[in-house]
Amino acid sequence: MKKFLSLMLTLAMLLGMMSISMNALAEEPIVIKLSMAASDAEKVSCESAIARFEEKYPNCKVDAEFYAGLSWDEIIQKQLTQFASGTYADVVYIAIEGTQLMVNYGLFQPIDDLIEADKDYFSPVPESAFKAFEVNGKYYEVPFNCNDMCIVYNTKMFQEAGIETPGQWTVEEYLDALGKIDAYYNKPDTPNSEKVWGVVTGETPYMWAAAYGTSVLNDDWTASNITSDAMKEVLQFQYDLVYKYGYSPVRESNTDEVSMFCSNRLATFIAGPYILGSLKNNNFTDWDIAIVPRGKENGSAAYGVGGLGMMTGCQHRQEAFNLMKEFCSIELSMTQATEATSLPLFEEAANSEAWLAQSPHINVFYDELPNASKLPSPICYAELNVIMKNMMTNIVTKAMTIDEAVALADQEIAAAYEEFEF
Repeated sequence: MKKFLSLMLTLAMLLGMMSISMNALAEEPIVIKLSMAASDAEKVSCESAIARFEEKYPNCKVDAEFYAGLSWDEIIQKQLTQFASGTYADVVYIAIEGTQLMVNYGLFQPIDDLIEADKDYFSPVPESAFKAFEVNGKYYEVPFNCNDMCIVYNTKMFQEAGIETPGQWTVEEYLDALGKIDAYYNKPDTPNSEKVWGVVTGETPYMWAAAYGTSVLNDDWTASNITSDAMKEVLQFQYDLVYKYGYSPVRESNTDEVSMFCSNRLATFIAGPYILGSLKNNNFTDWDIAIVPRGKENGSAAYGVGGLGMMTGCQHRQEAFNLMKEFCSIELSMTQATEATSLPLFEEAANSEAWLAQSPHINVFYDELPNASKLPSPICYAELNVIMKNMMTNIVTKAMTIDEAVALADQEIAAAYEEFEF
């Protein structure tokens, strides 16, 4: 009997220890690792989103890594390295430029089921923001920030030159406006160093290609479209801005459009909502927004989106997704509207007084998004971007004819795809 009681006591102690151990395990929080590129201003709003998440889900904690100053290819390489070493995050911030690569390398897992289960929550967000992260019919990211491209123009210059407030204008009407700017502010003998310019040709042709209803790649981003007649027309337009009309300087590596604009030496430039902070920092207020002038009836704005993807090895899908939702929330959208760090994705925030107070026609950014064209972002985006920059330099410096430049770019794009065995 004594042995029996001793055995029972030992068993009870073991069960008690197991109970304590199980309770301790139950109290251990679920840790979600977050890897995120963010500026100082963005970091503040991100930390607020994390705080809201941890308050809603007290059983969860976020281990966040923030970093800044990396290019998209450097960010992707960082994620590849961490994945290979087994130190990867659960949730990673990647813009559309890197989505295809992350998916094709098997780093991101599809989240269609989670998005579908929360479709009512996401209903105020334009579908185009989610479409940016669709690969082979599956969704891989939740949108966090967005920039679609519009014309930022100097309202004082336009008024002084007698130019009406732009509306749904065409390339022809835009050229007419730039001609009036040139005639009002410049003389035939005004040196380039003192000239007021209408615009600066782009580093890449993406934005004007969208305005002309075309792209540097085919529709599914699997091959080059750069030698098409439609793309040659886009490139001829940008060449003519410099050499036929004289409304644009030859872009140089140190060309600073914001500085030129804020010093009243540039009348217009193409940018997204990300630029608003720079205008504020320069205390520049004589500006407003208009659509990028259309070169063709099927032309549109171009847009890019940054989002949060879930890594393949994430063990807590629902908890990780709940964190991702917090970065696509009305609260964060209202912060973006107030601080003008991004186009607010929630319609309520885009229609808020805080956002609409930024400029008389700031609404154009949100209005353009539903029908905008995605920034071409293939698996070889980093290589494509370098190829496009070199092509534009060859054209605007007259190092090559348009035909020669696009022929070379076409070969280089094909080689870039081959490198990825795509």
